[in-house]
Amino acid sequence: MNSSDSAFDFLNIYIKPYVKSHDIEKRKLLDMNVATLRFTDGSQMSIKIGSCYDIYYDINGEKGPNEIGRDIYAFILCRKSGNCNVASNQVRAYYCVSTGTPYPTRESIIDTCKTKGNANKKICTLLLEENQYEFPKDYPIRL
Repeated sequence: MNSSDSAFDFLNIYIKPYVKSHDIEKRKLLDMNVATLRFTDGSQMSIKIGSCYDIYYDINGEKGPNEIGRDIYAFILCRKSGNCNVASNQVRAYYCVSTGTPYPTRESIIDTCKTKGNANKKICTLLLEENQYEFPKDYPIRL
């Protein structure tokens, strides 16, 4: 399942028939093999399938800066038996940690979002989720 082929099939079967879109392609995104669906508004969604579905939504498609937390937002979908302690059978902000890890505070989320590295910046989407997907005044990254 950990291939762009599986992600390509997933997008073709479960997403593309229900949205206005252009094409789907297999490609590299942030050094990952993904399948990407381009929407008619210029945004795009990329999926990497492993033990969970890692979903990356890029609000402006191929235009820069193409950075997680700035114009790419990370989501995750895990089964109840997934490796994340937040397995929920729902698409939600990317937050995947081992069982027993306490849920981060708002301050902790903001501090992690400010740090360098895509792995840390995935948590920026969690800050948006907690604010009903509106950018709070203290969102640490600007487009």
